[in-house]
Amino acid sequence: MYSKEEFIQDIAYEFGIIKHLYTKIPEGQLGFRLSPYQRSTEELLRFLSNFAEAMMHALLKEDVSAFGPFTQEAKEMDIQSFPERIDRQVGAVTELFAQFTDEEMAKTADLFNTGVRLPKRVLLINLVWKQLVQYKMQLFLHAKASGNKDIFTSNLAMGMDQKK
Repeated sequence: MYSKEEFIQDIAYEFGIIKHLYTKIPEGQLGFRLSPYQRSTEELLRFLSNFAEAMMHALLKEDVSAFGPFTQEAKEMDIQSFPERIDRQVGAVTELFAQFTDEEMAKTADLFNTGVRLPKRVLLINLVWKQLVQYKMQLFLHAKASGNKDIFTSNLAMGMDQKK
């Protein structure tokens, strides 16, 4: 069975890769968009700056309005403070996870009113960890497509530069 400690370690690992990918964004490319209707790189970074923490608050409260203060905080964030915000978020996720008792993890929720109730332990995987991996991939694609030709699978998978 996947433990709480493993979950926290995996989240921290993914955030470490995200911080690495942040350093790979070409200078002057924060306004880059993969397509006209997608987030810019800066908007993606702002979203990533607190999304896992916000999602965990929403799951605990079973209320998506918990996102509101986090959305405002992300809008006001100095983009250069992104690495520090990620470090803070890892700490916050660790603290929030302690509130997910075995009983809380077994409770079901329908956070987005889809008509499907799932145990919160499943929602933590689906709405926090899996989405973090998906957005990490999007950040990698932003860095690559906006002009960094020196990033590879090792940057995405392990958060390290390819050995030459």
